[in-house]
Amino acid sequence: MEVLHWRFLKDMKSLNLLILRNNNISGSIPSNITMDLIFNKLTGQIPDSLFNLSSLSYLFLGNNKLTGILPAQKSTSLLNIDLSYNE
Repeated sequence: MEVLHWRFLKDMKSLNLLILRNNNISGSIPSNITMDLIFNKLTGQIPDSLFNLSSLSYLFLGNNKLTGILPAQKSTSLLNIDLSYNE
């Protein structure tokens, strides 16, 4: 079994699409997903749609340069949100 190392992602300047097609990934699709983008240089507002993804359980966006107002409602599956140290 070949091991995939994600080191190539470390120095990327931007990423707006990640396709994991044809990688021999096995197992079931997780019902709870964590998105961790802490300590990057993300700017602008966080899209409201991000707070309403039904499989997103943890959203970590701290230590960026994000701005804006949080939506009034979020998905009940979103258990933990970290937006600390933004603008």
